[in-house]
Amino acid sequence: MKKSILVAALALMSTTAAAHTMWFKPSVFNLPKEERAQFVDVDIALGEHPFEIERALKPDAVKLIDAKNTVHTLEVTELNSLKSNVLVELQHEGTHKLVAEFGPTVRKPKPGTKSKRPPTRTFTRLVSFLTVGAPTASMDVAANYLDVKALTLPADIVAEEAFELQFFNQGKAASQLEVTFVKEGGAYLDQPQSWTFTTDEAGKLSVTLDDAGRYWVKAGVSEELENDAEAKFLRSSLGLALEVQVN
Repeated sequence: MKKSILVAALALMSTTAAAHTMWFKPSVFNLPKEERAQFVDVDIALGEHPFEIERALKPDAVKLIDAKNTVHTLEVTELNSLKSNVLVELQHEGTHKLVAEFGPTVRKPKPGTKSKRPPTRTFTRLVSFLTVGAPTASMDVAANYLDVKALTLPADIVAEEAFELQFFNQGKAASQLEVTFVKEGGAYLDQPQSWTFTTDEAGKLSVTLDDAGRYWVKAGVSEELENDAEAKFLRSSLGLALEVQVN
């Protein structure tokens, strides 16, 4: 596999509308510790901008990696024309990683068309961190496609203070990766407020955000494939739903 492009502009393309964003959003990110299990609703949809609902999406896989590093497979509990929903049960104190995945699928020109677009294998991973009670260290990243690790405990991310994320591609540090932060509800002239940063050689990013709120963090990478009978390129996208708390 030969790396050719690292660009955030390729991030989060849907299989039908490249200008739209595949996103999910937990109803709450941080919960107090209780004796009983905690539940979080997660909406999943496609929109022109992050957190804008246009139509529903059904992931190929949804899983929770709990604070004890056990993987749980989750099911979509509701699906209508606008959005799908997953109900997440959190049984343990600590930080949990929620993941929704789309693909991999191969996109090819339609038969009979004159498109010169080469066959491309696409994959999208959506991530968020949910914390019950005292936070715990972030778990390992996936060995394939793009993934992210929170070096700062997600429950400790606050406005006007620096926090760190680390990005990986195929299990290795994703250096010089462009990462874009989009603020929920911060649109001006129908365009959301966004900030783009570039990771260092270790795939790390140190960011200070002035405003509290929810952010969609997105990045993408395109790679040329070798010895793949179905596709010439791999396009991997990553989205992270992140909450920045009031300082």
